[in-house]
Amino acid sequence: MTASQYMANTCSSSHRKRIAIIGAGASGIVAARFLLKHGANVTIYERHTSLGGQWDSLSPYSGVWPAMRTNTCSITTKFSDLAHPQDIPLYPRNQSILQYLNSFATKFHIAPHIRFSTRVTHLDRTADNTGWKISSIQNERTESHDEFDAVIVASGRFTNPYTPEVHGLHSFTGECGVTHSYRYQHPENYKGKRILVTGGSISAFEISTSLVMAGAKHVISSARRIKHLAGRLYQGKSVEYFKHTRYERLFNELISKRERAERLKDFLNITMGPPEKFNSLPPDPDPEKAGFATSETFLPLVAEGYITPKPWISRVTGKTVYFNDGTVERNIDGIIMCTGYDLELPYLSEELQRVIQPTRKHIPLSWYTFHPAVPDLAFIGFWFHSGSVFVSTEQQARFIAYVLCGLQKLPSKRETLTAFEKYMADEAIHGKVGLSTFSYQLSKLGGFEPDLYAHPELARYLLFGPITPASYRLSGIDALTDAPQRIIEDAARFNCMTNGCLTSEEAKKLQQLAKQKNDPDFTAYIKRALTISS
Repeated sequence: MTASQYMANTCSSSHRKRIAIIGAGASGIVAARFLLKHGANVTIYERHTSLGGQWDSLSPYSGVWPAMRTNTCSITTKFSDLAHPQDIPLYPRNQSILQYLNSFATKFHIAPHIRFSTRVTHLDRTADNTGWKISSIQNERTESHDEFDAVIVASGRFTNPYTPEVHGLHSFTGECGVTHSYRYQHPENYKGKRILVTGGSISAFEISTSLVMAGAKHVISSARRIKHLAGRLYQGKSVEYFKHTRYERLFNELISKRERAERLKDFLNITMGPPEKFNSLPPDPDPEKAGFATSETFLPLVAEGYITPKPWISRVTGKTVYFNDGTVERNIDGIIMCTGYDLELPYLSEELQRVIQPTRKHIPLSWYTFHPAVPDLAFIGFWFHSGSVFVSTEQQARFIAYVLCGLQKLPSKRETLTAFEKYMADEAIHGKVGLSTFSYQLSKLGGFEPDLYAHPELARYLLFGPITPASYRLSGIDALTDAPQRIIEDAARFNCMTNGCLTSEEAKKLQQLAKQKNDPDFTAYIKRALTISS
């Protein structure tokens, strides 16, 4: 069956009442919240005994270690319908987020809709091609077969650890062995040991730090690409007040790719500084090529000699590791591979696999959400970006829920196909999005784009404050009358943005932005904002 034939057989109605969600992590439960709010009959399949997904460090399907903290601040690491307790730290531990998700599920009566200890074994069209059939097994004993009008895949992309081919890795004889970060739990088990940590993701930086703090004798860090790093805090505020703002999105839309790279490099240099100044290896000068991550502890520990950065491994022999620059490290006791994950969607039927063609690293989709051939099958959370995933996840959940419940039409087949072709044409964006641009795009598609012009009194909070889920409840579907107050309270948390008066620097930036945009409506909005602020 061709993709066009497959699409022709899909259910034509946009109103879906019986909707299944595969996965009860953060993505699954926030999708359920909005589906239930708008009348859907929801069933959630969760293979673990409790909800939370990756945030439950005790789950065998979680790669989170017990001491892990969020790398995004609590102001943004939440959903718009539930605040954190007032005493939560700026960067909470994973247990706090798990407790938050349980509170969220309780508040919105989601738990009764979850089939725990139930693994989905097969997803395919019904025999008449008008709906979906899910086969599942509960407690690995009881099989079930159920039919639905639509399905949301929220099973996560961090469940299938990837270990690259390394010559001789199987011969490693260190007493701590080789493990993947997915199974890393207790840094104290490596006390007094020489440990090699591989990979260039935030997990590699955080695990390296935790090993040093727990008393590892020495940590060697090996990566294919040396990344630029920034701390989570700058000038007493989370970096989300500087890089993940609406002003940054609007400004970056007006400048070239080269100028964006230079601005990013300048920001990284003033927040942390070039890695080579910490006696680390130099990254590619272009941060978009090298990549960047957040860690305020890794480079100082390099400077103090606790961590030794190395390029990628060339081979392993016994307890000796050889690197691509010709250097050697001997008497290595353990290797921890922080080398990412492959996508795992084993329950998709062969027909769906042929139509959607997911790869090891991404799923070809329009807006990272729908495939043009199967508009009643949605995917949520299968993307990467820096910044809080809670912000984008909630907007994606709302977009999906509004389409499937008939509140908002999916863009036309032509628009959907155009978005799909644009995605496929640019390998650089496969599975990768920008927080501010992605969440804004989803709000436009879902019919709840914030009307900034209606709130000039909130200009400082909305343009220079962190992008929070509450800032997407100002207008459109599910708008909240108290959204302005929530936005103000979020921005003021931890004594960050305590009033709405624009600073002279912020005012100057907005005036320059209005001049560059050359849009009469935007210029009028900025003038009103400046008048109110003064």
